Amino acid sequence: MKRARAFGAFCRDLVVGDDWQLTAGFALVLILTWLLAADGVNAWWLIPLATTLLLARSLRRAIRQKLALMRDEPIPAAPVGDSSVSSGFG
Repeated sequence: MKRARAFGAFCRDLVVGDDWQLTAGFALVLILTWLLAADGVNAWWLIPLATTLLLARSLRRAIRQKLALMRDEPIPAAPVGDSSVSSGFG
């Protein structure tokens, strides 16, 4: 049982890593691309575009957290009106 739990923790860390929002965004993009392709839409461009946007958002969030830690400030939360938080893009 101990090995199974350790393997599960390894898989979670491998897939999710430090940023669960990035993983959720990628999952949504893959599902959306699959649905669009099933309807006959040429959606190959969606994955590179979303990858760029999701990684930029993740990097911005990580830099903001690092700067807050360096200044000994509380970590800033995402703005209330930030629509990219709910959609996973931007």
